[in-house]
Amino acid sequence: LVVATSTESLLSEVDAQRWSALQNWVELGGTIISCGASKVDDYFGPSAPFSWLAPGVIGGQRIQRQTSGIEQFAEATRRLDAIGAGRASITKAVIDKPHGQVEASEGFGTQRSPVVMRHSVALGRAVFVAFDLD
Repeated sequence: LVVATSTESLLSEVDAQRWSALQNWVELGGTIISCGASKVDDYFGPSAPFSWLAPGVIGGQRIQRQTSGIEQFAEATRRLDAIGAGRASITKAVIDKPHGQVEASEGFGTQRSPVVMRHSVALGRAVFVAFDLD
């Protein structure tokens, strides 16, 4: 299952019973891929519907101008800043103290931060992409 949190209108229609059913499905062995930057606090914060999916401590969002980690992870044949006009930048979720496996990250040295993470949720698996895919 893939869930993009930037489309709030669709997710606002999900009631508590369905959120609970989704969590149970993942915990019993399901796999969920979620992404979010613009609404990361609303959906992955401490009291949010996907708090159980958070791959670490949610630290808000920031503009990410370097995208080479994403390009390498996606095995891109062209740089993101070569597409369109000018320099590429994305809004990404800031994840402090990530748990699980960091699959891709951006930045240099101590400023390096995860952009794709994978972790277990009981018997299931979760992948979190720290930017909006749309």
